[in-house]
Amino acid sequence: MLEAAGLTKAYRGRTVLYPIDLRLSEGECLGLAGPNGSGKSTLLALLAQTVRPDGGTLREGGKSVLGDRAFLRRSMGYVPQEDALLEDLTVEEHLRLWQGLLCQRGALPEEILELLGLGPCWTGGFKPCPGG
Repeated sequence: MLEAAGLTKAYRGRTVLYPIDLRLSEGECLGLAGPNGSGKSTLLALLAQTVRPDGGTLREGGKSVLGDRAFLRRSMGYVPQEDALLEDLTVEEHLRLWQGLLCQRGALPEEILELLGLGPCWTGGFKPCPGG
């Protein structure tokens, strides 16, 4: 069970998310609805820990998981609404960047490369695929 208690966030002294309590059981699905500026994206960013809360706790099974990278790798998936790609990086550089952020080293897994349609192109560096 994931529990958020009293999560708050302010930017430049302006509170954008007032204390919120949330409890999600394993396998439970949650939808957030509300007008622009109501704090939906901020709440998701706090849960995914891409933004630090100004107050409150985040627990799984009663244990604090704020700043717990193992918990994030094991339990969270997050797609921000903004583009997360950097224009100056190649596909390989993006994959290596995200691999490093997840504290993973070594060769990129074949199943990931195949899923992205890059499997046959991988030779330790990205090269154009034959015919495209």
